[in-house]
Amino acid sequence: MAKGNIILSKEHGVNPSIIVCPVCGKETGLGLFGKLKDDAKAPKYVTGEPCDECQKKFDEGYIAIIAMESKTQRSNKYAFIPKDAIAIEVKGNIALMDEQEFNVIFKDS
Repeated sequence: MAKGNIILSKEHGVNPSIIVCPVCGKETGLGLFGKLKDDAKAPKYVTGEPCDECQKKFDEGYIAIIAMESKTQRSNKYAFIPKDAIAIEVKGNIALMDEQEFNVIFKDS
């Protein structure tokens, strides 16, 4: 079969997943996986490229900070901050942030 063709799953057919923005979680498209290893069912959601709104923020010089409920589970909270609010140099797990930006983002701390 030619490269790029989808081999249909015997059990799941085209085996679709909903593609979501890695920042805001907005649905941005549909992925068709076809047959996966062991004819597994594709996950309901997969992360894709940033949506147009989030990409615009990146293009404007912002970075995204995503709140995590645990090491593997993200929450639905996220924020954009200017890239220049973070120090160019990061040592280990410590980054320096402009105090005004820090106060805006962490106002409840």
